[in-house]
Amino acid sequence: MKKNIKVISLLSILLLSGCGTNKEVLVTKCTSSQNNLQANYTLKSEYTIYSQKGVVNKVESVETINSSSEAILDYFDTYLTSTYEQANKVYGGYNNKVTKNDDEVISKTTIDYKSMDMNKYVEDNSVMKSYVNSKNELTLEGIKAAYQSIGATCE
Repeated sequence: MKKNIKVISLLSILLLSGCGTNKEVLVTKCTSSQNNLQANYTLKSEYTIYSQKGVVNKVESVETINSSSEAILDYFDTYLTSTYEQANKVYGGYNNKVTKNDDEVISKTTIDYKSMDMNKYVEDNSVMKSYVNSKNELTLEGIKAAYQSIGATCE
């Protein structure tokens, strides 16, 4: 059994590292928490950034909203679903699933920056110009700066 776990671990490492090719993927994590007592909710966000050679390939995020207010949870459920659906229609690259439980809404999103229309995204969101390189590729330093500007801490 231990041998099987070692083999599976080794295969996982090889797959994630591109089987030893020069495509090393760097994984960076950022997190943020907001406690809005007036609006009766807390928001915890976790971002996992995948990059190669300083360029972001994709980001996986998990946003968890906790509240005792059904109206607040309904708002976030609708808002997150419609926001990511609209972004995907316009730019592509978004995959989002929102689930609502008793006292929380969880939004799991993957943004594939290699398949989205980055030229249109940067054109429509001028602030993004400071986060991309000359090819309109989102840089690791750029996305970390963007997340830090909204209060996230990155490793």
